[in-house]
Amino acid sequence: MIIKNYIKIIVFVFFLPLVFFFSIFLTLFKIKVIYLRTYRLGDFSTTTEIFLRRYDKTKNKKFYISIFNKKIAANNFVFDLYLNEFKKRKIFVISHNLLVSFFWIFQNVFVFLNNEKILLTTGLFYKKYPLGTYSYKDLNLLPRIINFSEYHKKKQNELITQITGDSKNYKIACIHLRDEKYLRTFHPNFDWSYHNFRDCTFSNYIPAINYLIHLNYYVILLGNINVLNQDLIKINNKKLFINYHLSKFKNECNDIFLINSADLIIGTHSGISMFAQVLNQPTLFVNVTPFVEKPMGKKNFFIHKKVLSKKTNKFISLREGLKKKLNIHYRNNTIEELGYKYIENNEKEILDAVKEMLNYKKNNYKFDPTDFQKTYNNIFLIENSVVDNKNYVCNSFLIDNKYLLDD
Repeated sequence: MIIKNYIKIIVFVFFLPLVFFFSIFLTLFKIKVIYLRTYRLGDFSTTTEIFLRRYDKTKNKKFYISIFNKKIAANNFVFDLYLNEFKKRKIFVISHNLLVSFFWIFQNVFVFLNNEKILLTTGLFYKKYPLGTYSYKDLNLLPRIINFSEYHKKKQNELITQITGDSKNYKIACIHLRDEKYLRTFHPNFDWSYHNFRDCTFSNYIPAINYLIHLNYYVILLGNINVLNQDLIKINNKKLFINYHLSKFKNECNDIFLINSADLIIGTHSGISMFAQVLNQPTLFVNVTPFVEKPMGKKNFFIHKKVLSKKTNKFISLREGLKKKLNIHYRNNTIEELGYKYIENNEKEILDAVKEMLNYKKNNYKFDPTDFQKTYNNIFLIENSVVDNKNYVCNSFLIDNKYLLDD
């Protein structure tokens, strides 16, 4: 690791003058560099999709150099799909590992010199970009870019037939949960403890799983999450429950095929669930980070974790959370330092949310929001105007947690 850092420093110092001259060239010809966060499926798919939707909408096309890092791609299938979309539009692509590494070493130089097209910057200067620079409204208003070939559609149909036995009486519900296991396994050299505010516990989902099985859903559990034997024995019909991570079906392509073909998706605010937004798939978000996160695309409901004050041992309202700026200081370590802790959604909240989502789906995604839901959105947008979408928290959740709307 030390030798690798020394090499980076030497390369940086040696090539810095050349990079400055290259920056002048980029500025003169109004060319922007795009860094794509391929190592995070959610960020990669949403920001890339939004960029391409805007690009297609724009009449006077600008020139871009796009940096595709396949070496660290979270999903190679999605990577290749978007790479092909860039090439179809004749957007200049750099995907060779050596050149990609070179551009990443100098990312902050291009950011500093204003040569970078803003998507979702991860460099030292990322704080200069407000969240609203990539608007999620585009996921609702502009046509979808990513599509599958006839070959991929055939493979998807074959997968569903293998799972359901070609029965027309069954539907598919994908549930994607996350705990610390995934990031700890695939990125062991990084401390992800700050990120566990999105983690959740499988056992709280069992009543909802059994309800879906009762309605003839195949329930497919996505995500590398710990499932205890004591929880598995509580599932009523194990033939209709598939722990996909441990199944023969598991691979990168099938991850995406399942999301694309699912009749219902239940997920946390994580990569595969965010990709479902790109596909405009019906998604119920559960255990969402409170006061800051909302689903982005169409056909969604959500419920979020509660925030407990360790000082008063009481849950705090939406207004109080926004007043305390917990929509900014929401990471787990910061929340704990401020004297709060997150409480996961319980079995009843999740089951009621699933029932509400299914009614929403049954009514062709049309419904009249209640006064509770309207009030929640109005308060939420006071401090989160850049999120600006019309997705609603489940009414059942607000009825069970009326304190959220207290002054």
